[in-house]
This record gives sequence, C-alpha cells and structure tokens, in this order.
Amino acid sequence: QVAIWVQAVVSRPTLATCAAFIRRCFALALSTRVKSLRVMWCCCSSSLELHASPVDTLDTMEEDPLGDCSGKEEPEKDGHAETEIEVVLQRHVGERWGLRIETISSLAVMVTGVSSAGIVEQYNRQASERLRICVGDLICGANGRRGVDNMRREMHDSMSLLLLIRRQQIITQAVQKHGRPIGLTVKHYSDEGAGVLSVADIARDGAVRSCGANIVVGDWILAVNNTRGDAAQMLQEATACDEPVLTIVRRGL
Repeated sequence: QVAIWVQAVVSRPTLATCAAFIRRCFALALSTRVKSLRVMWCCCSSSLELHASPVDTLDTMEEDPLGDCSGKEEPEKDGHAETEIEVVLQRHVGERWGLRIETISSLAVMVTGVSSAGIVEQYNRQASERLRICVGDLICGANGRRGVDNMRREMHDSMSLLLLIRRQQIITQAVQKHGRPIGLTVKHYSDEGAGVLSVADIARDGAVRSCGANIVVGDWILAVNNTRGDAAQMLQEATACDEPVLTIVRRGL
C-alpha cells in the first residue's frame, strides 16, 4: 500500500496527494506502535505486578545465558584463563552425593550448596584446593553426557561420576541504596532454577550504578544478605534493605 502511494506522489506531486500520503503513513505507523505496545505489555505484565519497582523485573530467560559449555578451550579474559577441572566421585547404595544444584541454562547447572554429610564433602576434605567442588561452580558434563536433563539423570542413577566443572568467581558486594531503587533487571532460566538470578540490565539511575557497585550484566546473584534459593524472597530482601549485600557468581577466574 505504501508503494502505491509513493508512486502516486512521484507521478502527480500535488499538495492534496502529498497530504493524503502523509496521513496514510502516520496511520500505519500508529497502528504498528499500538500493536508493539500491546505485545510488550503482555510479556511484562506479570513482572510489573510482582514487583513494586519497575527496575526489579523477573522474567523467564528464553536464551541460553551461558553460551557454549562444550568443554572447548576458552580464551583468556583480563589475563586469566577460565579454569576447567574433572572430578571423579564414587558412592555406595544408600549414600547421597550431598550436592545442591540449580539449573542456570540448558547446558549447565550451578552448585549452590554442599551438604556436610554427603560424598562431595568427603571428597573435598581429601582433595587439593584447586580440585574441590565449590559453591558457584558450573557442572557442564557428567559421565561424558551433556545437557541438563542427561546430567541430572546420570547424577541421580549412577554410583560413579566423572564431572566436568568450570570454576567461577565469587564476589560479595554491598549496595548502598540511599533511598534509590536497586536498579537491576534480573531473570531466571526456568522455574526449576528460580534460586539463581541472572543480571540482564543495570539502570542508569539505580543504586548499583550510582554507588559504583562491582556488578555487571551477566553476573549471577546467588544470595541477598542471608536469603538464597528463592527468587521472590531475594528480590524482596534487596528492595526492603537499604544496604543489601549480594553474593555474586561471575563467569571465569
């Protein structure tokens, strides 16, 4: 339709035709804008209803935040290569691994806790510091199997495990709000992984940006103060506290 009107203007450049062309284009643009706004509202309405502050949003993450976790060699970042280790674990019937994990992508789970009575804790007591399984580590493979579903099945059914683990940084960061909203847009990968939040955006006028907190897009939030394991409770704690302390997991060492 626009092409027909353009041809009319070129062939008969009268004032009336030009005015009609402009009105038609404006109508098309307005209808497109209204449709876009309607789609955005449908996508964001649950987040806006859940949180008092519009900068503290919570949506299910559709894309994979981790990227490739196939065990390929990683390039160096800021002078430090990402650490990748392999760990062998064995258990007997009735014994538990004692490992709490959260799904953070289709390719990896994050270690969010180690039980004091499990096989992993026994292994950690004997292993060197470099080879211990720690909170914040990413498990990217189990017995040669990739993908979260396959790895979880191996960890549930097998008596022995060969785990491919990527070491991450753990950062504790206080955010001085001084009456401002914290200024983070956070997401979680799925309902199953709602205990680990991914930082998707940082607001220019929020507390994180204004106080210079060491938080960047792509960080994972593991805990807020002493609250962990529940996304809604962590966000509530970050909103209610004037100086929340965030436990951050950052990719690579």
